[in-house]
Amino acid sequence: MHDTVKALKGLQAIDRDLYAVQRELKRLPAELQAREGSLRAQQGEIDSRRAVLHELQKRIREIEDHTTLQRQRQRKVEAEAMKSRGDVAMIAAFQHQAQSLKREIAEEEDEGILLVGQAEEQEEVVVALEERLTGEKTTFAELHKNITVELKDAKVREAALLERRQGCCATDVDAASLRLYERLLEAREGDALAELDGRVCQSCFMELRPNQLVLLAQGRDLVQCPNCDRIVVPRS
Repeated sequence: MHDTVKALKGLQAIDRDLYAVQRELKRLPAELQAREGSLRAQQGEIDSRRAVLHELQKRIREIEDHTTLQRQRQRKVEAEAMKSRGDVAMIAAFQHQAQSLKREIAEEEDEGILLVGQAEEQEEVVVALEERLTGEKTTFAELHKNITVELKDAKVREAALLERRQGCCATDVDAASLRLYERLLEAREGDALAELDGRVCQSCFMELRPNQLVLLAQGRDLVQCPNCDRIVVPRS
């Protein structure tokens, strides 16, 4: 069993590096995906604000066009009033209509001034967001370049570790012990073994039971920590 433990230690050393590399192979694309998502979200906000800005500008133009027409109507009504000098009723009607048009024009102009202010604020925000997005796109391009290199390197290291693993003392580990090790390796995300310091497991810091310590000293069977379930081995 001592040979089995020694072989498992060698295998664990490789697997620990292998799991670290494989975590990188998952993390790096996930980081790129997250950054791409952030860029898409920022672009979405810009597009949304631009749509709002477009509607504001459209409404401002509508107000400008309408107030222009209303001023023309007002001048026409005032001219008609001037022609009706002897008809008091007609003059009063034209004056009332002119005053109504004047109030409507003033209300629309007030709305237009408010909308112009909102449009200017919206445009300032859009410009700032676009500048920020441009900078982040530049940063992302550099990140993408670096991560592409890191991924290539990680894949080379993974292939080398897998090759080492295939030839690592497999003949010194019986099938049952290897199955146990593989199960724990997956369950504990790359750490199937735990060193023992005295009577304490160095992975979860729980004490082994006396009978387990006896079995470990005898070296006839693999011993597992009663708490974290890892295979305990003497500290190197």
